[in-house]
Amino acid sequence: MKQLLLAVLLLFISAAAASDSEITAEQLKEYAAVCDKQKDPDYCWTVADQYENQGKMSSAIAYYRKACNLDDGPACHRLGMLYHEGIYVKQDSRQAGDFFASGCDAGLYYSCYNLGYLYKEGIGRSKNDAKAVDLYLKSCENDVASACFNLALLYERGDTVAQSDQHALQRYQQACALNHALSCNNAGYMHQAGRGAPANASKAFSYYQKSCELNEGIGCYNVGLQYYNGTGAPQNTNLAKQYLRKSCDLAYEDGCKNYALLAEN
Repeated sequence: MKQLLLAVLLLFISAAAASDSEITAEQLKEYAAVCDKQKDPDYCWTVADQYENQGKMSSAIAYYRKACNLDDGPACHRLGMLYHEGIYVKQDSRQAGDFFASGCDAGLYYSCYNLGYLYKEGIGRSKNDAKAVDLYLKSCENDVASACFNLALLYERGDTVAQSDQHALQRYQQACALNHALSCNNAGYMHQAGRGAPANASKAFSYYQKSCELNEGIGCYNVGLQYYNGTGAPQNTNLAKQYLRKSCDLAYEDGCKNYALLAEN
């Protein structure tokens, strides 16, 4: 009924990076001068972003470094992702973690989450579950949905923290409120199973439905089952078929199998 999957590293895109606006070559020189002389991280970031858009990655990385050294969290995070994935630079998980740490210190909580993931998996630094939990908690409390999801998994499994269905459900619900689709599904499962709260089929249905609205295949599958069985919602075979079909369209294999069975009737 549910799926457990440890979330992977998050790519953070700042408003500046997401912009398609370009500046002239003369403006780029002026921005670079402001970055170099006035130590303005916003200008350093803009120069780096422009160079990256132009495919001039050595120059882009140089200015991302300048911005990061001026405590620009998104620049540190961008460098962390480049080094983690080995894009345009030699892959170096240790250095990636150092940049994520700088991003976290600068208040970018996506970087805190990524650093926590590296500690949990022992990638580029010594495995440290306690540090991972602290970083996930810091990120979750600052609205990083994947961090809340990972905390929920740890509480559900009793991994590093004391096993607690109540805490797991709380974190799944918190992540779901931040539109983390799989967390909505898992919160639905826990309400259905009576784990962390009294069993409540209608609450389970609501969480499954939100998961499906966020295009999570297993969420649509569970909505389909609820309609088919008449639990949490009135029995409706036609709606069951619709949701199982959507689950299949979202590549959830059990949805395809069950839709095929219902479609035969």
